[in-house]
Amino acid sequence: MTSRYNLFNEKLKLLSPSKRNSPSIVSFEFFKTKGNRHRLVILVTLGFFSQWSGNAIISYYLTKVLDQVGITNQKEQLEINGGLGIWGWIVALGSSLLIDKFGRRKMFLLSTFLMMIVYVPYP
Repeated sequence: MTSRYNLFNEKLKLLSPSKRNSPSIVSFEFFKTKGNRHRLVILVTLGFFSQWSGNAIISYYLTKVLDQVGITNQKEQLEINGGLGIWGWIVALGSSLLIDKFGRRKMFLLSTFLMMIVYVPYP
C-alpha cells in the first residue's frame, strides 16, 4: 500500500500546479483512452435521455392535461402533483438503497430495459 502511495505522490509531483489545474489538460483527458471516450459517450447519452424522458414536460403540462381529462379542481390537481413528487422521491430513495445490493450496472440495465418495454408499445 505504501508503494502505491509513494508512486502516486511521485506522479503528482511531476505535474506542476499550473499544469494540474489547466482546463486544457482536463478537457482532453476524456479523449486520451478508449475507456474514457466510452465513459464520455455514456455521460452524454445519460444526460440527453434523462432530459428527454419527459419529467419536466409532465410537471409543466400536468394542469392542462388534468383539465382536459375533467379534473379541474385546483386542490385535486395540487394533490396529484404532490403525489407524483412524493412517488418520485420514494422510488429514488428505494433505488439508492438497492444500489449496494444489486450494483449500478445491473440496475441501470434493468431500468433501461423496463423503460423500453413501457415506451415501445406507445406510438
